[in-house]
Amino acid sequence: VECPLAVDDPGLILARVEPTRWAERRKQRSVIQEGLKVLRRCARSAPMNFGAREALVSGEWARLQGEESEALRCYNRAIALALEHPSPNIRAIACECALRFSVERDYPVMARAYLTDAIGAYRAWGAFAKANALGEEYKQFMPDLRPQHSASLFDTSLTLSNSALALDLDSVL
Repeated sequence: VECPLAVDDPGLILARVEPTRWAERRKQRSVIQEGLKVLRRCARSAPMNFGAREALVSGEWARLQGEESEALRCYNRAIALALEHPSPNIRAIACECALRFSVERDYPVMARAYLTDAIGAYRAWGAFAKANALGEEYKQFMPDLRPQHSASLFDTSLTLSNSALALDLDSVL
């Protein structure tokens, strides 16, 4: 099985581009489906190398098909697999896709969690300019790092880590 090694998988690139004509859209979807078949075979034979990528492209495919809960599940699976088999590049791209998906659907809490993870993953990958650009583009979702002053002795507010901000999407949906 010949497996694609580049991050710039044609299926992933095409999934992010909205064609203007119906014929282009049909061709685009055909290319994505073919690429996804190859990625699925690769993920079965070498999950540590291709599992996260396959989950990411599957998430983009589900997004294009309007399957929102499946898209989120796939993005999260891609992020988890990229953490399990260290792939900061795939993790960064999966977090960014999930971020954009969340922003488009007005899920600000999820957007904040994905933004934080995306910035961290891009930095781990060494893509500092991309991390900074993403933070600037979505600064409205950046955590407020100023100290919080409690007005009451009985304040029950919690401090959450980045991972605690992540939601169990199956229970939300």
